[in-house]
Amino acid sequence: MLNEVVTGEVKSRRIIVASELKSRMGLFFLAFLYVVALHVVYTRIVSVQWAYMGYVYNDPPMLDVLMAWLASTLTGLWMPVDINRPSKVVYWLFYLFVIIPVILTTVYINGTFLIPFLRISLPVILSFLSIGLFYKIPLFKVRKLRISNQTFWTCFVLALLVSYAYVLAIFGPHLEFVSIFSEEVYSIRLAARSLTADKLIGYVMGWCANLLNPFLIAFGLNSKKYFPLVVGVCGQILLYSADATKGTLLSVLVFFGLFLLLSKHRKQVGLKLFVVIICLVMVSCLIDYLLNSNVFVSLMARRQIFTHGLLTTYYFDFFSTNPKAHMGYNKLMGNFVNYPYTGAPSFVIGHYYFGSSTMNANENFWAYAYADFGYFGLFVYGIIVGVLFWLCDSLTSHVPIQFSAIVIFSPFFSLVSTSLFTSLLTHGILLLLFFLWVVPQTLVGGGNG
Repeated sequence: MLNEVVTGEVKSRRIIVASELKSRMGLFFLAFLYVVALHVVYTRIVSVQWAYMGYVYNDPPMLDVLMAWLASTLTGLWMPVDINRPSKVVYWLFYLFVIIPVILTTVYINGTFLIPFLRISLPVILSFLSIGLFYKIPLFKVRKLRISNQTFWTCFVLALLVSYAYVLAIFGPHLEFVSIFSEEVYSIRLAARSLTADKLIGYVMGWCANLLNPFLIAFGLNSKKYFPLVVGVCGQILLYSADATKGTLLSVLVFFGLFLLLSKHRKQVGLKLFVVIICLVMVSCLIDYLLNSNVFVSLMARRQIFTHGLLTTYYFDFFSTNPKAHMGYNKLMGNFVNYPYTGAPSFVIGHYYFGSSTMNANENFWAYAYADFGYFGLFVYGIIVGVLFWLCDSLTSHVPIQFSAIVIFSPFFSLVSTSLFTSLLTHGILLLLFFLWVVPQTLVGGGNG
């Protein structure tokens, strides 16, 4: 009897090991396919059509290119295949949209592998891996604030109405819905920047776009109630009409996609997410080929992927030879440090590399971490993001993951294109943590399992 039990346990372990090995082999193959696809897109399209913007290809030796591919692929073996915490969705997107582009683009721009890898890519990779270590830490049980569903909805609806009344008061005469492919997007965005400068409206719009509307969409999808779903979608359209932020409008598609991806089962969702992004890159190339345009490659591959590698390189290059920012561009820290620049790091980079004083070259929190405190900043900021992920996952441990992934997505995904401090306040990470603490569990039900 004992031998049968032992034999059964051994077989069970072998099955688990075999399944894990199969998943890792699949992950390795997809990572390799992704970097090869990006290489082809960059060398054949991006560096040809947008070289004047800095997307150059300086003919690195093929061995150096292969080393960049290998580094990108091996980093992917660290990734969680199964999605059992909502923050793992964002962690995956960090890898796909920031880590791989940084490794590849630094080689393409500099024409060599070793020095850019040691100076830029490797420190960013180590910070990225440190965030993943927090998935080894068990979640803690949160004693949530107990309020009734009626009280919660009363406060939520009141906050939503006041917020949109404020938005309409500021933007009412200036609301204009334009195509995300139109050049008018940039003029509307520039005009909106002047209306929101040094005003509370910037925070209100960020909180609505990143938290309130996504909550309504997630609640509507999860509970199959169409009214909150429609209100949330219309809210995103209204905000896009105000400041022409493409991410606000496109986030609706992301929310629906996440819900479909996570609502049934979460086995190997990481691999499925990988496949989706690879398909999006390839489809964008195919559509542009058929239409004889460059619009979709520009939107998907250039803007969402390679720009992170390009700008991260610029941040490291500039702040390695010029004074660090030490967060002096922040209103609070500006009172305690001697800030040597006239604008935030994003405008410093925009002016220095693109020759435009209005160019806001916002980039990921790792770029800002280096701009602020160098390599020490990469380590500290990575730990902070890891703690925030862990707190968020703990607060949502008894919430359906298809719900929680949508709610946390926008505040944390903002770290891909802005500083940690801006994401905490303007994009609502701190407000998100408070929100997750007070939202009644009976309102969303279920659990991550």
